[in-house]
Amino acid sequence: MPQPCAADPARPRPGQGLWALPGRFVEPRDTLWQSCLRELEEETALPLNTDTLQTACKAWKCLTTPTAACAGAPSPVFVFHVPGTQLPTVQGGDDAATARWVPLRDLPGLETQMFEDHFHVLRRCLARFGSAGLPVALP
Repeated sequence: MPQPCAADPARPRPGQGLWALPGRFVEPRDTLWQSCLRELEEETALPLNTDTLQTACKAWKCLTTPTAACAGAPSPVFVFHVPGTQLPTVQGGDDAATARWVPLRDLPGLETQMFEDHFHVLRRCLARFGSAGLPVALP
């Protein structure tokens, strides 16, 4: 089975019609973890509870890329190994029109269809954390 990645179409603002990773917005009152959980829920309706997600979280890192509108600003990236053999259903919500799982083998063809630096964040994350055996969800 191909290793999947959660993605959602970009907001109806800059990048409308492009794919984007869930998240990338930290509320002033939230920790990075709280923002991760909130954005996953708002944009994908991922039906996993906080305890399951905490267990599934294998790593996190703040990455910076020079190509984003906020060039040089750190982007928190969380890597999850989604439990079970069946991927949970995801659906768009909040400012994401839709959400879907994307097999890793399909990611290279999405580079020009992704918002700002999101493709490069995925590429860097996969290079750092690998793809063998780890489905990736990046808020």
